[in-house]
Amino acid sequence: MAPHPPCSIAIVYFRTPRQIRLCLRALRRHTATGGDLEVIVVDNGSGPGDPGLAWLRTLGWIRLLERNDAFPS
Repeated sequence: MAPHPPCSIAIVYFRTPRQIRLCLRALRRHTATGGDLEVIVVDNGSGPGDPGLAWLRTLGWIRLLERNDAFPS
C-alpha cells in the first residue's frame, strides 16, 4: 500500500474554467516538489461540454471526481 501524502486539498469545481486554472497553477507554483500534496478536484455536474472539465481530465497530477451534485444517488 502506498503511503498517503501529508496534505490533501479538495477543490469543488462548477463551470469556472478560468478560476480553476488559476487556482491549480498557483498550487503548482507554490509547492516545491508536488509530492507532498494531493489535489482532489470534485466536479459538481458541470456537464460534458465544459472546457474546464475537459482540461482537468488532461492533468495527471490531480485526482478528478466527476459529477457530485451534493445529493446522494
